[in-house]
Amino acid sequence: MKSIRMNLSLAVVLLAFSYGCDSQSGITDNTTEKRGGSSGTQVIQNSNLPQFLMYSIIGGEEVKLNGSPIWVKEAFNPNLNADVHSNENVILNGNIIKVEGFVTYVNNIIIDGDDINISPNFNPNNLPHYYSVPSVEIPHINVEDYKWMADIVYEGDTQLSGNLDLGSQADPYIIYVAGNLDLDQVVFNGYGIILAEKEVDVVSNVLDSSPDPEHSKLFIVTNDKFILNSSSTTLHAAVYAKYEININAEQAFIEGSLASLSKNTLNGNKIDLRFKLLYEGLSDLIFDSVDN
Repeated sequence: MKSIRMNLSLAVVLLAFSYGCDSQSGITDNTTEKRGGSSGTQVIQNSNLPQFLMYSIIGGEEVKLNGSPIWVKEAFNPNLNADVHSNENVILNGNIIKVEGFVTYVNNIIIDGDDINISPNFNPNNLPHYYSVPSVEIPHINVEDYKWMADIVYEGDTQLSGNLDLGSQADPYIIYVAGNLDLDQVVFNGYGIILAEKEVDVVSNVLDSSPDPEHSKLFIVTNDKFILNSSSTTLHAAVYAKYEININAEQAFIEGSLASLSKNTLNGNKIDLRFKLLYEGLSDLIFDSVDN
C-alpha cells in the first residue's frame, strides 16, 4: 500500500457526509487497435485498452448532442478519429455540431438542425460517416470490488478541492469515496483513479497540472451518475459512469472521453470535447485486477 501523497494545499471537506469487435472498431490484438470500419482503417499503435474506451463518447443507451456549437474532435493527433457510439440511438440536435470521427449506433440516428457535420479524420477506405453496427460491450464496473486497492478511503460524502498529488505512471494513486463526490476547482498532479460509490458532480474545474498531449492521466469511475452542470468549466479526465453522464453547461471544455452504461448527454452552448485515449496503465489496474 502506498503512503498518502497529498499536497498540503488540498482542501478535503467531509460533509458528514472486454474484448469484442463491431464493424466500426475492427480488430483488436495485443499490439494495435484498428478502427474506422470492418476492414480496419485507423491503427492506434500499442493499445490494449478495452474497446469501449476507444470512443470519445459511448453510451449503452441513448447518446445525445443537443446545442450550438458542440465540437467533438481529437486533442492532439490529427489522424485520430473522435468516434461516437450508442448501443441504442444517436441524436444530433442543434446548429453547428461537428464530430471528427465516425458516428455509429445499433438502432437509429436522428439528425435535426443546420450545419451538422460528421467527418472522420481518417477514412482511407471511404466508409460511410455514420451507420448501424452491432452492440459494443460496455462492462459493469463495481467500484466496491476495488476498494482494497485504494491509497485513501473517504467513508462518506466528500468534496475535493485545491491541489492533489497523485502517483506516477508506474505507481498511480487511487482515491475511494464511499458516497457522493463533489469536485470543485481541483488540480491533480500525476496519474490516478477516482472511484466513487455514488454520484460525481463537477462543481468547477477539474484540471491536470501537466497534461499529457496524447493520454488522460485521470480516470473517474462512478457507480452512479456523472454530472457537469457548471458553465465555463474545464474537465481533464476519462470518465466511466454506471448510470447516465449529463453535461449541461455553457462553455464547457472536456479533454478526455465519456463512457456510460446508460445515457450520455451533452447539452448546451460552446461545448468542446477533445478526445484523448486513457493512459493504459490506469485501465490495466481496473480490468486486469477483477473479473468484470
